[in-house]
Amino acid sequence: MPAALLPQLLLKMEIKPKEIILIDIGSTSIKPYHFKKQKLTALTMKSLPLKDGFTPELGLSQSNKDQLFAKIATVMSTYKNAETHVYATALFRRMTAAAALRTKQEFKNRLGVKLTIISHPKENKYLELAVTGKYMAKDSVLFINIGGGSTEVVVLKESRSIKTQNINLGVGNLNAEYPLINQKGKVIYDQVKEYIKPFLKKNKINCKVAFITGGELTYMQRAKYPLQKNTLFNDNDHPLMITYLDSTKRNQEIFASFTLRDLEELIPENPTWTHGTRAFLALADAICEQYQAEIVVPSNANLINGIVRAHFNW
Repeated sequence: MPAALLPQLLLKMEIKPKEIILIDIGSTSIKPYHFKKQKLTALTMKSLPLKDGFTPELGLSQSNKDQLFAKIATVMSTYKNAETHVYATALFRRMTAAAALRTKQEFKNRLGVKLTIISHPKENKYLELAVTGKYMAKDSVLFINIGGGSTEVVVLKESRSIKTQNINLGVGNLNAEYPLINQKGKVIYDQVKEYIKPFLKKNKINCKVAFITGGELTYMQRAKYPLQKNTLFNDNDHPLMITYLDSTKRNQEIFASFTLRDLEELIPENPTWTHGTRAFLALADAICEQYQAEIVVPSNANLINGIVRAHFNW
């Protein structure tokens, strides 16, 4: 090979980092992940109410920005040899073009990293990738990802998306609508579900199996749901399942009888995460009911799983 061609060839080669930190920023949380040697590991999630003080024109409040940068810097300092990628959804999509540009520049200036704001369509694609190939069923499969300010619903058939629904409702909205929701016995479960229904589009597709993401596997295990071995497909990321009837029964028990302290003790490493539990349960049930799901597969897979499969899982 002529020596003159070697630099051109090297430019075309994709140099992939050996170690990666991926950070998912939503409306209420920062979820960091470590990826090395084909293994993705969730690191400790941090709660941060980024929606407080947010405006589309100005973006995040200065206080929240400072806390956000500090938390990311802490993760980066722990994994100094890793290449860091930061992704944002929810609130960040509501920023004006000028505010989004300023925010991206601040990430570059203060942390030296690129901020990628994921659009709704791209998020849906990444969510599809998170379970593509995991369950090759002939029937339609439901995929639900509930966030602080929005919810994504994807219907898959043979690993292809046939319907997507982006709902402008998340646990943060429901907590604001029902300020007493975290006080035991103060808010009725069915009342919350009825409030949710008008936000859901009319549906003619039935999905026997529903994947529910967002740490649902860990939560259900710790909250002692009557989970069963996953007999639908073999996958280490989705080892368990539960009937919808058993799931909704346990959801109602927890909604009615658990105190906020009880919920916090389920996730001691990040107790604030559980402040959205009741809202999450009602929203997930309302969607499963709409699609007439019979089996729920709790999943810890999310946006980052899809991004890794799309861009880094070589």
